Amino acid sequence: MNRHLQSASSSILFLTSLFLLHACGDDGGGEARTLEVAFGELPARAAGRTVLGEVALEARWSDGAAAVGVSFDLEVVGGGGVTPARVTTDGAGVARFSWTLGALPIANRVEATGELGAAAIEVVVDPAASIESAPFGAVEAFIAARGSDGSTEDLAFSPGGTLVMAHGGAGAGLFEVGADGAVSALETRGEALVNPLGLAFDQGGALFVADGGNRAVMKVVGGVVSRLADRDGVEAFLMPNDVAVGPDGTVYLSDTCTGKVYAVHPQSGEILARIAFDPATEGGPNGVVVGPDGALWMTSENTALFCGHDSVALTASVAGLFRIPLGGDAGFGPKEVIASAVGVFGDGLAFDAHDNLYAIFDTVSGLALDESIVFVRPSGGGPLVRAWGARGKVYANLAFGRGAFGASTIYLAMLRVALVPGSPRGLERVEVGVEGAPLL
Repeated sequence: MNRHLQSASSSILFLTSLFLLHACGDDGGGEARTLEVAFGELPARAAGRTVLGEVALEARWSDGAAAVGVSFDLEVVGGGGVTPARVTTDGAGVARFSWTLGALPIANRVEATGELGAAAIEVVVDPAASIESAPFGAVEAFIAARGSDGSTEDLAFSPGGTLVMAHGGAGAGLFEVGADGAVSALETRGEALVNPLGLAFDQGGALFVADGGNRAVMKVVGGVVSRLADRDGVEAFLMPNDVAVGPDGTVYLSDTCTGKVYAVHPQSGEILARIAFDPATEGGPNGVVVGPDGALWMTSENTALFCGHDSVALTASVAGLFRIPLGGDAGFGPKEVIASAVGVFGDGLAFDAHDNLYAIFDTVSGLALDESIVFVRPSGGGPLVRAWGARGKVYANLAFGRGAFGASTIYLAMLRVALVPGSPRGLERVEVGVEGAPLL
């Protein structure tokens, strides 16, 4: 078995840790020697949910002698699992276990931890064809009972773990979905919501709503809805689309049709900063999230259909993924293009606990939407990788569950659009085996 580190160019990362054990010699003196721990070689890549049987973990002393009877607890990161969860080296200093990889195209990792320390190994996973989301909750029945022909668009978990969604059309408003799937209205007063799209909570429980009907970002506190901002100086908002809240409380609003992202003061509504997109080459901004790196991450979409822009062809795949540093005198740093020409529409974003980014993009076939796809960008960087997709339905936004909803379950708000006849509105979910990032 090779106990040396492989080159950094390998798709498998071997992490071999060295630990000191003080063993008494025959003369009673203290003599330190080193324990070397390593994993056996595995395939460079493997399909999701593949079972890697008889994975070997070898422990030897620096003098070459087998380390017999050394135990390690095994833990997986990235989905999947191992059997057994605790192993002990045999007379040859080797312990064997079976490893089932997770389904997502991210780095899967096994960490072996013993009294003398720890070692780990990672394998790059190819996408699994078996990922598929399923409807959850009585959302459609609830909206239909209100006589609404509007759609759902976004979802947000409150700091307390409550799942809130919204719908447009007749009786437009907010509603709560329980962990058991039950749906109940959230009664509000003050200004009316008209076409609520993006939703985001701050740490204190205030809810911010990008309302395309009101052409404003609205704020909901204690059930009272007020208009936070609807213009940048003399320039009125056109299509507020999505919203996110930074750790300092700043509200970030995307307006697809003005082609700008705004930093908004959460109390006064003052526009603190703005940054523009070029609709012809970058699309208009849509999905927005503050990442664990403290930057703003965004998707964009083609603006010909919903904004009437004639600078871009109706089916041009100009949607991309962008990173915008926050802070400094201008409020926003220079925009960084992470991925371009991914599809026609880009939408929701979410990070998991290991800094992998999940992003929704839609593609077209002819003049019709073809597929709604969830991509993953691995935490170490690199191109977007397809995780799964769906036809006949449109994913709008996604979020990892909280509390009773399951931290390793992704929930997806569905979008009903005429471009996909019969596309459902409501909520779907899929278990992915990886927990979401903690709330900022």
